[in-house]
Amino acid sequence: MREGVTPLQNPDGSQSTHVLSFGESGNKRKPYEVNPTVFPNDKGKTWVDLRDNPNKSYKEARKRNEVVEFKSAKRAEKFSYGTTWKQGQDKKDAKANYRQDKKEGKLYTQSGQFKKDKQRIKAERKNK
Repeated sequence: MREGVTPLQNPDGSQSTHVLSFGESGNKRKPYEVNPTVFPNDKGKTWVDLRDNPNKSYKEARKRNEVVEFKSAKRAEKFSYGTTWKQGQDKKDAKANYRQDKKEGKLYTQSGQFKKDKQRIKAERKNK
């Protein structure tokens, strides 16, 4: 996705070109969105890290046209892990992380809040 970009050095020593977040879009047809929370400047020479500010990261992603919409929360969640777009060992690692979090019940789509949100979204679709 972001090719030719010098990766961001994370505090834990790992590197990232993407750190993604997902949530609701308000769009009736595609109610879930994924957006980056870190943004490269000048091909990654410097980075803007907005992981701690979801609203600001969403606005920056909109400005840079880097928001991806989904019909399904599960697809959005998998995309946010990188299981659909990473390649090679990174893809294998992303899938392993997703499976581990699923096994441990850490996924949003496994939460009680997701079930409530899904019912609310269905009701909103019906009423519009």
